[in-house]
Amino acid sequence: MEALLELLFEIFAEVFGEIFVVIIGSIFDSVGSNKNTLKAVKVIIYTILSALLLVLLIVSLMYKKNILSIMTIGYLIFVLLKQYLLFLLKKDKFEILRNIIKFIALLVRYAFTISLIVVANMYLVDETAKFLLIAGSITAIVIYVFIDAFRIYRNHNILC
Repeated sequence: MEALLELLFEIFAEVFGEIFVVIIGSIFDSVGSNKNTLKAVKVIIYTILSALLLVLLIVSLMYKKNILSIMTIGYLIFVLLKQYLLFLLKKDKFEILRNIIKFIALLVRYAFTISLIVVANMYLVDETAKFLLIAGSITAIVIYVFIDAFRIYRNHNILC
C-alpha cells in the first residue's frame, strides 16, 4: 500500500512538474519575443523586490533589529553602487569589467537572501516574523533563479 502511494505521488509530481515547466517555457517565449513585455516584467519584478526591501528596512528599524537594518542598507547601497558603475562603464572597452561587476552582483544577491534566512533563524524570536522573512527570502531566491534561467534561455549568458 505504501509503495502504491509513493508511486501515485511520483506520477502526480511528474505530471505537475512537466506542466509547470511547459508554463514557464511559454512565459519565457512570450517575454523573450516582445521587448515591451520584457521591460514591463523587469520593472514590475524589480519594483516589487525594492518595495519588499524597503518594508524589511522599515520593519527592522521599528523593531530595533539592527543586524537586519545594517544588512538591508548595505545591500541597497551595493545595488545603487552597482548600477552607478554599470552606467559609468557603458563603453565596449569596459565589457569585461562590466561582466565582473554583474557576476559579483549575482553572487551578492543570492548571498543576501540566504543570509536573511540565517539571520532570521538566529536573531528573530517571533515565529510569525521568522516565517515571513524566510518565506520572503525563499520567494526572492525562486524569482532570482527564474530571472537567471530566462537570461540563460535567451542569451546563453547569465550576465546579460
